[in-house]
Amino acid sequence: MQLHEAVELKEAYSVSNANTAIQEGWKLLAVAPGANGVTYVLGKPKEVAQMLHNSPRHDAPRR
Repeated sequence: MQLHEAVELKEAYSVSNANTAIQEGWKLLAVAPGANGVTYVLGKPKEVAQMLHNSPRHDAPRR
């Protein structure tokens, strides 16, 4: 996936957080050096973003 194909972007500041995001369907787009270490740039493809948006959230109140 390329940057222009992502419908949502986010940054992770640790390998652990980047790996968690990848397991949730995010794609690693870039690894960039920063003042306090490495920044992982992740993007969510359109299909995954729509799927997550349409599914019930785990933290939503139950009725």
